[in-house]
Amino acid sequence: MTTASGASNADWRAALGPYWKGQLAFFALLLFITGLSLPFADPDLSIHLATGEWIVRHHAVPFVEPFAWTRPGAPFQAYSWAIEALYYVAIRDFGPIGLSMVQGLVYVLLAVVMWVLGRTVGWNPWATFLMIAANVIVALGATPYVRPQSILLIMLPLIWALVYRSLETPRLGWTLAGLLIASTVVANTHLLFPLTIAPCVLLLTRIPADRKRLVLVPLAIVAGWMISPNALHWVEIFRLNFAPNALFGPPTGINEYKPGFLMLVIGGNSSLMLALLFTALPWATAARLNDRERVLFGLMWLAGLLMFALAVRSLVVWWLLVIPLCSIVLAQLETPRVPVVLTAQRAIVPAIFLLIAAQALETWLDPGLRAGDVVSRYLPSTNAKSIEPLAKWLDCYTKHEAGGRLVTTFNYGGYVPWRLPYLSESIDGRVIFADSVSRPETYFVPTSRNIPLQPWRTADLAIFPVSLPIAAVLDTASGWRRVAITSELEGRPRVIALWVNDRWWQRAGRMALPKAAMVAVHTLEPRRATCSDVAPRG
Repeated sequence: MTTASGASNADWRAALGPYWKGQLAFFALLLFITGLSLPFADPDLSIHLATGEWIVRHHAVPFVEPFAWTRPGAPFQAYSWAIEALYYVAIRDFGPIGLSMVQGLVYVLLAVVMWVLGRTVGWNPWATFLMIAANVIVALGATPYVRPQSILLIMLPLIWALVYRSLETPRLGWTLAGLLIASTVVANTHLLFPLTIAPCVLLLTRIPADRKRLVLVPLAIVAGWMISPNALHWVEIFRLNFAPNALFGPPTGINEYKPGFLMLVIGGNSSLMLALLFTALPWATAARLNDRERVLFGLMWLAGLLMFALAVRSLVVWWLLVIPLCSIVLAQLETPRVPVVLTAQRAIVPAIFLLIAAQALETWLDPGLRAGDVVSRYLPSTNAKSIEPLAKWLDCYTKHEAGGRLVTTFNYGGYVPWRLPYLSESIDGRVIFADSVSRPETYFVPTSRNIPLQPWRTADLAIFPVSLPIAAVLDTASGWRRVAITSELEGRPRVIALWVNDRWWQRAGRMALPKAAMVAVHTLEPRRATCSDVAPRG
């Protein structure tokens, strides 16, 4: 396997026609529109924004739990601190459009880095387009919203390109600098930064004449890991985040931790079809690899396969590990010479980019998918939309300076640190909570006599679906009152209720408790809701 100079201007002209540069710019614009239009629907975005806000306000990275009252003094690892701070600054200074523009740039970079990799390795234009499409499809499928994982899909292809370059470039200085910077960016944005060492397998498949590069290239990458506030804490960070946890199951209720091939069978995510193509890569490339390459690339393929089999979220990891194998398969593609076929391909490529952009435009058509600014703090994330009326109720009828301990579920708790910063949640979208807190979120037999309950006794208020066992306990517990209800928008129809503790309400309430639970109604545009929308009704 060798590197080669990328496709020439003549190759691109032959593929796309005389106006190929303008077409590439148009494709980049469509990708920007795609990213710009995606809703802020990722349930983890709220905790990222809350962490970013904490970092910006304190000018430091938190190491002790800043949000959840159930983890006092426990370690808190903000390993995505750099991108979280960027997210917060973008929405603080420019509103939701600022954060959308960041995501638009992300989608442009998803294509640019693949173009750079193609130029380095020597892909022809059609192979480059397919690799760009694969990178975008993985992003839309595995990380379609604003989340740090997208940085992996930008930086890892760039690191592959730099390591390819290190095999032949006469001067290594700038290449090492690029590797150091890329590794540093990943180490400060995502926990899976050790993946950045994977491209060094190229040094073993084709050992460079200058043997010092076998050490210098990996050393530049590892040095990037150490340029982080967490540099001295990596061991404890990994120990905590990869320790056994009740929420991991099996069976787990968190979709991204469910087995990949199971989710492929269940369906619902077309990007998972790429996994079927990945399974065929060893057989499609074996004849073009030498023995050493078969072993090394095969081990990386197997590692990705096993990780995907364990958790569907690892589709990103599998893709990033098999990029060289995918490029070998696509290298067999040739520019068509039959005019009709060439014309058809030239029409299909822009059509694909147009469809991707059009699919994302639903955000602008649905008012409920438009986010609010740092004042309203509304986010249209998957579960947050359901409890937004209750959040507005609390905004209107409580004294924020009183604070409070909110006990809730894994799905709803992730919204609290951002949307209701004056409250402390019992659990949020992370999975590092103690089993005493996480156990009620896991699978249990309904006939069990000892059903685990959330830690409600030491809480001040609670938000739960009324169908959960904890709801019956709160409805009958001394000193607790159900004060508001709303409906869940996601999943099966059910009622969500807000309970408060009488003692807490005496210092935090702005009015006398209602005799019956108020109905908090969903508005067309939650970010513009006023207190009149949650006034007492029936």
